[in-house]
Amino acid sequence: MEKNIKITIIFIIINLIGYSQETKKVLFLGNSYTYVNDLPTMLQSIATSFNDVVIKDQNTPGGYYLQQHATNATTLAKIASNNWDFVVLQQQSLAFTGPLTNGSIDAVTTLCDSIRSVNTCAEPLFYVTWGREYINSFNNYEIDQEVIIYNYLQLADDFLASASPVGDAWSKIRHDYPSIDLYASDGSHPSKYGTYLAACVFYASIFQKSPIGTTFIPGGINVTKATIIQNIASQTVLDDLSAWRIKPFPVANFTAETENNRIIFTSNSDNEINYMWDFGDGNTSALENPTHTYSTTNNYTVRLTVYSNNNCYSDTFTQTLNDALMITENSFSLDVNVYPNPSNTDFNIKFNKEIAKTIIVNDVLGREVYHKKNTNKNLRINVSNWSSGMYVIRFLGDSYSESKRILVK
Repeated sequence: MEKNIKITIIFIIINLIGYSQETKKVLFLGNSYTYVNDLPTMLQSIATSFNDVVIKDQNTPGGYYLQQHATNATTLAKIASNNWDFVVLQQQSLAFTGPLTNGSIDAVTTLCDSIRSVNTCAEPLFYVTWGREYINSFNNYEIDQEVIIYNYLQLADDFLASASPVGDAWSKIRHDYPSIDLYASDGSHPSKYGTYLAACVFYASIFQKSPIGTTFIPGGINVTKATIIQNIASQTVLDDLSAWRIKPFPVANFTAETENNRIIFTSNSDNEINYMWDFGDGNTSALENPTHTYSTTNNYTVRLTVYSNNNCYSDTFTQTLNDALMITENSFSLDVNVYPNPSNTDFNIKFNKEIAKTIIVNDVLGREVYHKKNTNKNLRINVSNWSSGMYVIRFLGDSYSESKRILVK
């Protein structure tokens, strides 16, 4: 293998792509499907278990339609009372088992306009509910569920909103785990299990993080069944955010190397549109992959902030470049494949040319979760017991170090 001599920088990593505490303000507008078993508080408790914060409020009169919410003084006052991140919209349970009506569309128009007039970045989030339990000449669960999902997604498309797919997760539980009774005795409202499923789905939809591993399990819920619910909720939402019109948050990351006394910065960010670099010496750039020359040798903290297309969401990645540790070394691009990525079982690693002698994986907090001396061209890392999230896998040799990001679902 040919290796070109060039200068590279050793980095002191201040923080990796991390899931620090996040706060989301959520207003629920619906009816008894929301207030039975107190869905907003369950969501808040799941978030708290992950060190996240939910600031919540609700207006959920029994049997209410969105048409009523659109003219309800309490609803409109609550919309105006805070700069909500998400406003959950839930229609009466049977209203979307047939075609969308002009009344429903007009109500959603009024509500979305009200929501965005207060905060242009607020996200209307449709609560995709479920079909009734009993199947008879007036009720067919499978058909009703398909129509309910279709109608909510049609509204999410038309109003540039997103959907929380509780009803889809409900179908999976109902089909694959019939011993988990999601219904209350009336065959309509959620049991405590049903509300717990909804809370897990909403956590995944709002924070774009997995609820797997939450320490919050309500009293009366079996731990094994709770784990199943967490897994189904996570898979339903996070396996395909685009299916539910959920806009993925930007994730910042970058690498740097020197060339002819310049430092070349390369963004390896995801879901980003706009960039803001702070090079730590008073200079900035809005380019995706800028180059920069420092006037003096020093330690510089470089910060990259990336923004979504509407600048409503952002993420920041920071590294300190220690110029005193600039060294000359043999460096090259390691030809290695890591697949499948993301995965929730195994990651396969294939070295196409030179083999890395050491493989290290760090979690988002920089903690080492895997360390292996290596002599193989092909190997496998089992992650079935790892927490969901982003990890950095590093490949080390005598004169090189390269890294890749992997996502455990």
